[in-house]
Amino acid sequence: MAQRKTYQRVILLIIGLSIGLVAIIFVNRILYPEEHLEAEGNMAYKLQKMIDEMNSVVPLMIDEDIRFDSIFINTDKLLEYKYTLVNLHKDSADMFAFEQKYKPMLIHNIKTKESLDIVRYRQLTVNYCYYDKNGNLFCTITIQSDMYI
Repeated sequence: MAQRKTYQRVILLIIGLSIGLVAIIFVNRILYPEEHLEAEGNMAYKLQKMIDEMNSVVPLMIDEDIRFDSIFINTDKLLEYKYTLVNLHKDSADMFAFEQKYKPMLIHNIKTKESLDIVRYRQLTVNYCYYDKNGNLFCTITIQSDMYI
């Protein structure tokens, strides 16, 4: 009989703690909705926030030759950056040499920049699309997740 009362008390304690925990979570989500999204790791929210912030400052000259034009999510796993090479004509440049020069820097940026932690977390493929001064596609440098993880 005493064992049954102990068992009932344990069950009531577990139920009470569960109800209390649910109430705390519910109140927390109502009082701090944005923190809730980030605390739960809502990566779609973080990714869209990053894209919106970056697109709010474009066009942006990166240096005297490269202008950052836009960023967008093409598919669930593909992020694309669009740049213009403002002093370059497609036919007058070596695409292979350009890629050899910039690809290691782009990989390094994804590996190390805190602002790109969302890319690493979601293991996105990133396309860096470069257009010449006339709007013609010059080259696309693709960085897949196995290159930066």
